[in-house]
Amino acid sequence: MKKVMNANRLLMLILAVICISAVVYPVCIVGFSSQNKQGFRESIRVSDDGLIYEWYPVVATDGKGGVYVAWFSWICYENEIWSTGIHFAYSHDWGESWSSSAKVNDDNRLSVWHSSPSIAVDQQNEHIYVTWWDNRTGKPCVYVSCSVDRGASFGTDVKVNDNEGGMSTEYAEYGTPYVVNIEADNSNVYEVWQDDRTNPNFDIYFAASQDGGQSFGQNVKVNPESHKNNSLPWITTSKNGTIYVVYTADGTIFLAKSLNKGAFFEPPSKVNDDEESWYRGKKEVKISNKGDIYVVWTDGRAGHSEEYGWTWDIYFALSFDGGQSFCTNIRVNDDRPAEFGYRTGQGTPSMAIDSNDGIHIFWEDLREQLETYYHFRDIYYAYSSNPIDFSKNVKINYVSHAEVCDCADPNVAIDSANNLFVVWSDTPHDPVEYIHSIYFTKKQLSGTGSIPYLVAVGIISLILVSVITVLMRRRLLLKKPAKQKRARVNRMFQSKIY
Repeated sequence: MKKVMNANRLLMLILAVICISAVVYPVCIVGFSSQNKQGFRESIRVSDDGLIYEWYPVVATDGKGGVYVAWFSWICYENEIWSTGIHFAYSHDWGESWSSSAKVNDDNRLSVWHSSPSIAVDQQNEHIYVTWWDNRTGKPCVYVSCSVDRGASFGTDVKVNDNEGGMSTEYAEYGTPYVVNIEADNSNVYEVWQDDRTNPNFDIYFAASQDGGQSFGQNVKVNPESHKNNSLPWITTSKNGTIYVVYTADGTIFLAKSLNKGAFFEPPSKVNDDEESWYRGKKEVKISNKGDIYVVWTDGRAGHSEEYGWTWDIYFALSFDGGQSFCTNIRVNDDRPAEFGYRTGQGTPSMAIDSNDGIHIFWEDLREQLETYYHFRDIYYAYSSNPIDFSKNVKINYVSHAEVCDCADPNVAIDSANNLFVVWSDTPHDPVEYIHSIYFTKKQLSGTGSIPYLVAVGIISLILVSVITVLMRRRLLLKKPAKQKRARVNRMFQSKIY
């Protein structure tokens, strides 16, 4: 009986030590890493090319320490010759160190324009897919390239659209982002993009690959014929294989879904809850672990004035019924609606969902642009543990000795251990030319069990168990003579009774 009680006490002791370690570890690491008060690391530069402009970064993770970033580069050669490309860098240690930048696209002609990168990782086979559009054939088309060696190299570019060209010359000239998007899972690769093959005001098209991106099937139109001016699509898939596509049509956001791997899309549902046709910019759709659907976007419902232009906000909507209907929209940014009389304020949101269905939203924000001449845009962040309201907004970008702040186009990824990885473009050290580079930060959400976290907790637990075991042994040794003395007294007392 005593042995059982001792075993139970030892088990309770070990569990208590592990719990204490889980608290001690985060406290310890704060002093050994460069973090701001929100827990995000100091921003570090990912790109190393020294190119004139680097914009529209996108990030993905393989869940095993691999973090992968692609972006649009605008290069100026001698004699003022300009060219563009899709560049890429990787980290295999959760973003602590980065590879050199490399070009993804295999067409290197200076006359070809590339833009609108998107990235996805198939975590089942660790294949990395980067997609974009370019005009190598004379007309803008969608291409994808795959890496099977964790980003060390990329294969031959594969054309996705099944016609001669998928976008208008206007988009080829100005490099508009967010017109192409990709998702990958279990060797299936899904793409959506805006396409003007039959509609000069664009439709949303979809294509699927079932052989890991080596070839794509027939393109399928997502939106109904009644929808015009369709733009800025985003795609995601659920655990049961349902495909969801969110897009804008004539100033209204819609969500379409397919239950048969993209062969057919059902009539879409309206996402925004107002009746006006305002500007609805870049958007994302995600699926929670419970199957709820989350949508975030740039919204212009606050209006427009001749003096100050558009007023943009970040809005969020939730569906509990598989996208059939959406709840009341929620404004995420918390600055006052008429602050300084000038608030063109927020745009290009990106969203991640953690393992507890916590919602993490990042966006570019102009609320501080009037404070100094060289302060334009920041990257702001808000969190919600429920889909009802959001936390106080906080700024996450920080670069030591920055002379300029002009952050744009954030993008976020999250792994199964709840490590947040965020990228954006910024020009912190060039107040003259405003040369943008790609920057990165990360945050380990507390109590989520990343691999470094578990290793550290295990080490601290072993140390504490060892120390406590030694102390207990010392205590037992000290008590042993007293126990022996009491035993002799008891024997003497019992002998007198009997």
